Amino acid sequence: MYSHKEAQCIEAVTQLRIKAANRAADKNRVVFKKPLGRLRDVSQWKKTPANRVKQILALPAALIRVVSILLLLPITAGLHRYKIYQLQQQHKTALASAYTSNSLDSLWHSHGLNEASYSETVCLDLLTQWVNILYGKDAAEAVDIKEMAGKHNTLRATANIPHYTAEIPEDFPRFYFGSTINAVVRRLSEQLGEYAK
Repeated sequence: MYSHKEAQCIEAVTQLRIKAANRAADKNRVVFKKPLGRLRDVSQWKKTPANRVKQILALPAALIRVVSILLLLPITAGLHRYKIYQLQQQHKTALASAYTSNSLDSLWHSHGLNEASYSETVCLDLLTQWVNILYGKDAAEAVDIKEMAGKHNTLRATANIPHYTAEIPEDFPRFYFGSTINAVVRRLSEQLGEYAK
């Protein structure tokens, strides 16, 4: 069973995922509303007969567009509600599962954000929030998470300069350092140790 602190961390991740799903749904609504705005061009008669003929020819395509949008809106709304439901069920399942480790690294790998799906800034902000919850405000102020990430990114960039600046890149190795977020989480876990439940 998760402690109160761990449950707060998992709740923060769930809320971020729900916000991301809501933003995606809002983008879909905008995509569906734009074609409906263009329908005004067909509904207002043009002045010249040639333009009126073009309007009459465009009318079936406009009607097909409107009907398809009206049919797709409830489907996308239902998919969005299902996505939110899935996230809430994952949250409940995560809280009900057994968890014995007290390390930030294992908690992040079990419930943290995937850097491929979320920006580095969002992940670093969540990680800062987690450190504040798990270790307290003093520990969160003692470590500079964004600086750690910046150092990792600088190391990655400087190590690969010879590879990218060479005329024949195959003559120089290209280094891969892994995920910045995972490196920062690992370093924080080593630096701060286990947290108290």
